[in-house]
Amino acid sequence: MTEEDWLACTDPEVMLLVAARDSERKQRLCATGLARLVLGHFLRGTTAAIQRLSAWLTSRRWLAQLDAAEEFADGSIDQKALIAARSESGGPYNFFLQVCRTTPSNLVFLANTLKALQEEFGVPSPAEVCYLFREVIDPFPPPPLPATVLAWNDSLIPKLALAIYAERAFERLPILGDALEEAGCTRQAILAHCRAPGPHVRGCRVVDLVLGKS
Repeated sequence: MTEEDWLACTDPEVMLLVAARDSERKQRLCATGLARLVLGHFLRGTTAAIQRLSAWLTSRRWLAQLDAAEEFADGSIDQKALIAARSESGGPYNFFLQVCRTTPSNLVFLANTLKALQEEFGVPSPAEVCYLFREVIDPFPPPPLPATVLAWNDSLIPKLALAIYAERAFERLPILGDALEEAGCTRQAILAHCRAPGPHVRGCRVVDLVLGKS
């Protein structure tokens, strides 16, 4: 697969084969990103099937276990803490339990459970899944940003990226894009991604690039 193929792909199963070869951290954050995509539909009640079960599906308590799954992916909490968060928060369907697994992530198995959920509720769409894969996974990563860009204005860009990441404040990505441009970054793909509507999640390839995460 070429970079052009990756950017134009509309088949989640094809993209999955590439994503499943990435790092354990990236796979875990891809999984939590997919789960947040699903929960977004649940909270908005975007289909009739969801609306019929709205009293159950709209519980925000599942967000806590996704937060914990992301912290586990980054090594900030251990298996015991992840299991505790999963037990306290509950969650619908095997899909969410797979997202919060403590054993090595398996995106292929996760995709199979996601299919069952898609068949029942009609969300997320293949286009949304493809976008999420491209949000987190970059099989053709760009070179690191120049040191002059990262050091610009008292290292403002890494500070912005760290705050966005830590606070899950992805609505601030356009601010990061503006700062990158002011600092001399001319990589249009990076600037455009910062200004894209998203959704953006932990593992965002631009934030990871700034922070040196893989």
